[in-house]
Amino acid sequence: RLDFALRPKGNRMARKIFCLGPAKSGTSSLHALFAANGLRSIHSAGNWPMPEYDCFSDRGDYRPFKAYDATYPNAVFLLNTRPLGSYLRSLAIHRSREGSALPAKFVNSALLVGQARRREAFHLRVLQHFRGRAGFLVVDIEKPGSMGFVADRLGLTLPEVTHHHKTRDKPTPRAEAAVTEAIATLGGPGLRPSRLILTDGPETALLADLLPAPENLWL
Repeated sequence: RLDFALRPKGNRMARKIFCLGPAKSGTSSLHALFAANGLRSIHSAGNWPMPEYDCFSDRGDYRPFKAYDATYPNAVFLLNTRPLGSYLRSLAIHRSREGSALPAKFVNSALLVGQARRREAFHLRVLQHFRGRAGFLVVDIEKPGSMGFVADRLGLTLPEVTHHHKTRDKPTPRAEAAVTEAIATLGGPGLRPSRLILTDGPETALLADLLPAPENLWL
């Protein structure tokens, strides 16, 4: 947040597109869609240079989205998500594959459970902040037609190839076991299928009231 406050903002009236979903949630595909339409797009886990780009993706859940919203009144915010099981599996594969900078101890069920709960809390913060807003989209990137939905809502052209998934490896036995244990800890077979809420609770009733209008929702 401090980094954003100190950096140049560029044209504050430009239409910026911010993808707020975490890594392993279709960020590469969204970046490819933007780039194919000639937009200045960056897909980076590092700092997002505001003056140089108009579309931003990767690790959006670590970004100061409220500050972005206050700075760019014409911005569009996209909460890209996916089912919990495939999200955790992709995360585990990414962290355990050969050449990863992370040691094997970082691929365990406790870490995955924490990540799942952090993701859910972030989803709720975003939904609460953008409640009732027109320039806010929620999309399950695994639901067929997701890239077409994004393209249509943003006035873009859908290229022939829009999916550029980097994680194609199969999970190692250790990673698969960690995912299975994490899902069991979070609720097992009774885990809610929602992409946004993990279990029944007071947030479940709140969710329906927080979701954007149907034309801005692809779940």
